[in-house]
Amino acid sequence: MSEKQATAGSNCSNSKIFKWFLYGFIVIILEVLAISGAVFINESRNKSQTLDIIDAQNTIKKQEKRITLLEELPTDIKQLSSEIQENKGNIQLFQQNLENLKEEVGNKKIDIITEKLVNISHRMESVEENKNIESLILSIALLIKENAMYGRNFSYEVNILEQMAKEQNNISNEINILKDLANHTILSDNLLIEQITLIADNFDFEKPIKKQTHSKDDKNVVSKSLNKIKDTVANINFDKVVIMKKNNNTPEQKLLLSTLLDLMHTHQFAKASLFVENNPQFANAENKNFNNWLINLKNKISFDEAISKIISSELNLLRETITNKTISLTNQSETPEIKD
Repeated sequence: MSEKQATAGSNCSNSKIFKWFLYGFIVIILEVLAISGAVFINESRNKSQTLDIIDAQNTIKKQEKRITLLEELPTDIKQLSSEIQENKGNIQLFQQNLENLKEEVGNKKIDIITEKLVNISHRMESVEENKNIESLILSIALLIKENAMYGRNFSYEVNILEQMAKEQNNISNEINILKDLANHTILSDNLLIEQITLIADNFDFEKPIKKQTHSKDDKNVVSKSLNKIKDTVANINFDKVVIMKKNNNTPEQKLLLSTLLDLMHTHQFAKASLFVENNPQFANAENKNFNNWLINLKNKISFDEAISKIISSELNLLRETITNKTISLTNQSETPEIKD
């Protein structure tokens, strides 16, 4: 029994020791936690205080800069005031110099300025004169074109044009062409087309047969035949008669006429003239009306080319005069200097 009691007593004492040890360990943990919390709280407070200190330092620096600027402001104001006074003095000096300059400009300098203005005026008049000559030549050319369009004589205008354009060698050939055509009537486009249309209807590429002389007996036979024809014609109802026109032209010749008419109706006059020259069948026909028409066509082509060249040339000169606005106003030999 004594051993059991001793064993029970020892177990109780061990249990108590363990409990006290556990209580002590818990107390130690709690103290450690308390100390850690206190340390964390202090560190957080220190960080917040550090940030506040940094913000305060930045604010102080900004205020220091502002204070520095405010301290320098009176100095800047004084400097600006002195500059204003200096500029005011310069302005007054400039005004005085201007007044003195006005008093110093005498008749001599005024004459020099007047002479320069006269030179400028002369140069402007020269340019204007050139423009007027070009405009006049252009106007006369348009008058010539209008006279030709209405079938009027234009020899008087051509003579004036020749005098006005003496120095323009680039259109001298065209003026000579107009002089040669001045006494000819220049037919209009429509009239030339109408004429060739009528001529083509009766155009025969065969040469006309020459008339032969007849004896008295032949005349008597012809007169008797005519009387018989008259008697026959008197009994004919012409409302029912259809006259058949004889056309001896070959298909190739008909194609030549058709091509010529097409060129004329499309106003390709230069090509039409060249087409006739390249096909000698037209000349071989010896058609007087056609030959006269061909002369009128060539006159028309020559006139149009010449008058168009003149008008185009003068328009180009006017365009260059208007575009080139730079006028030299310096006369190196007669330009005096103005000295203050």
